[in-house]
Amino acid sequence: MIGGVLGYTAWNVGIIRIGAQTAGYLPNLYPIFTALLAVTILGEHLLWYHWLGGAMVLGGIALATTAPRRTG
Repeated sequence: MIGGVLGYTAWNVGIIRIGAQTAGYLPNLYPIFTALLAVTILGEHLLWYHWLGGAMVLGGIALATTAPRRTG
């Protein structure tokens, strides 16, 4: 229960500090963090499709944050 409370508190403080638009990209990184934790804690091995998926996630975030905004 304490972990849940701390997690939500940290998330809300982060949104206040960096804004909701920037914080909205963070959930896209969950699979990458999960894979890194699986390697670190469980000793899992990353295969080529894990690297490809991670690159696609990072590429999507890069496109979303650097693409010019459309108005109209």
